[in-house]
Amino acid sequence: MLKGLLARLWHSARAGASAADPGRAEGDARTLIAIDALIGQGDLAAADRALADLGPVSAANTDVAMLRARLASKRGDQQEAIRQFQLAIAAEPSLAAAHIELGRIYAVARRPDDARACYERAVLLMPGIAELHNNLGTACIDVGRFDDARRSFGRALQLRPDFAEARNNLGRACRESGDYAAALDIFRALPDDFPARVNHGFVLNDLADFAQAHAVLADCVRDRPDHAAALCGLGEACFGLGRLDDAEIHLRASHARDPESAPVRFALGNIALVRGDFADGWPLYDARTALGKFAHHYVRDIPAWSGEPLPGRTLLVYTEQGYGDVLLFARFLPLLCAARATVVFRCRSALARLLAGSGGVDRIVVAEEQEKINADAAVALLSLGRVLNVARSDLPGEIPYIRAPEQAVISWRERLAGDSGIRVGLAWAGNSARAHERDRVPPADAYALLGQVKGLSFYNLQTGYSAAELTRVPLPLIDYSPELRDFADTAALIANLDLVISVDTSVAHLAGAMGKPTLLLYHATPDWRWAIAGADSPWYPTMKIFRRAGTQWATALADVARALADFAAARAVY
Repeated sequence: MLKGLLARLWHSARAGASAADPGRAEGDARTLIAIDALIGQGDLAAADRALADLGPVSAANTDVAMLRARLASKRGDQQEAIRQFQLAIAAEPSLAAAHIELGRIYAVARRPDDARACYERAVLLMPGIAELHNNLGTACIDVGRFDDARRSFGRALQLRPDFAEARNNLGRACRESGDYAAALDIFRALPDDFPARVNHGFVLNDLADFAQAHAVLADCVRDRPDHAAALCGLGEACFGLGRLDDAEIHLRASHARDPESAPVRFALGNIALVRGDFADGWPLYDARTALGKFAHHYVRDIPAWSGEPLPGRTLLVYTEQGYGDVLLFARFLPLLCAARATVVFRCRSALARLLAGSGGVDRIVVAEEQEKINADAAVALLSLGRVLNVARSDLPGEIPYIRAPEQAVISWRERLAGDSGIRVGLAWAGNSARAHERDRVPPADAYALLGQVKGLSFYNLQTGYSAAELTRVPLPLIDYSPELRDFADTAALIANLDLVISVDTSVAHLAGAMGKPTLLLYHATPDWRWAIAGADSPWYPTMKIFRRAGTQWATALADVARALADFAAARAVY
């Protein structure tokens, strides 16, 4: 900003000098330039005195406002800096420097929507500046607008093909949008760029290649032991490897260098929750709301609810992240009665019919319809852990807390009446869009072990797969999946089954919430939803967890087969 301001002041001094007093405008410009130099040198007291002594000046008031804004910013008074930059913009809307500096302050203050708006205006005023497109792209990442970010970085690289920072940021946008292959290509092409090396490690973490991520990020930390982001990534790699103590050491070191870092706080929250420390874990876990990949979930234009009573007012509770997390936290909806508010619950259509009868909820709205809700306060569903002060000892609460629609249950009961065997539901695959899904679920042919148990009928609970794809599973699957339009239908079918086997997907949460005996096939990565070890779930008392050993699923599936045999034998007794 300084160079642009100086150039503009000199231009003003030379071109705008008054004919009556040709030395005055130039003198004002030189005074302002001198004050700007004092601010740049850190002599804030002298700059303050000089500004106070200015009195009326012939140079534009925007120049004085800009200097006052810079002085306030240097002093750490960001509110005053914002006010002064806004005054300058109000007086001269085309002043690109003010938009740029205001955008920078908003970015530092973690107000990404405001930062993006400022950089958008600056780009319109100065479209040929690569750095501005880079800044705009960064702000777009912060608000989860990844396609816009990629376009901005692409434009910056068109203007400056050797702009390494913009290329690295393009890789970040690819990563945040889930295009991991493109991100890896970009970062690997920048082997001498330290931020790109760190981001390379981040992508490997995303892909659950924690051993390789650890190697890459450990090298980064060796090169720069105080680099907060590299320490954070190394901590996340250790967490993925199950080395919680090492993870916490690296993350605490990162936190000491950048206490406001959302990724660090989020990672520390995950560690605390895995350990059952909900008091520390929930507030830290709320840092997810500042992460670009989650940013689009969160309501910013309604005051956040902190748990206070709202008699006669409206509270919006809205869902976030995956279906499984919604089903996990739906147990807390009945507790909202204590708020004495009208509770509006916003969720995706696939869950609306199932959760329509949830206690504590007065009205359900479908997220896809984008209805404007006039609420007095709002809270994200997964923030109820913090807002309601949920402790580890509060789990699991009432089970079941989700029930299928009665008429649908009756309908399925009639259809399955001819099957007198033991009915086992199977959710054998996860979310195919997830980058490392193959590492999270057994290969389809591994399920052959379950077919050795006699007297079982297997019902397919996996939706979104064709009949041809189902043949990959070497079991005689009974497939009603085309009729499972939403979770209410799936729940009604599960209500008529004896047991459910599921990988880590929404079906596992649904069966657990319904109190149905559930066998969970879980990969090795620590997760507070499933703890780090053991067969029991703190959330679902009717669930048993079978964990993958190393990279192989055979032992876990053999254990599931034995559990099925025991279940069948116990049923035979009766």
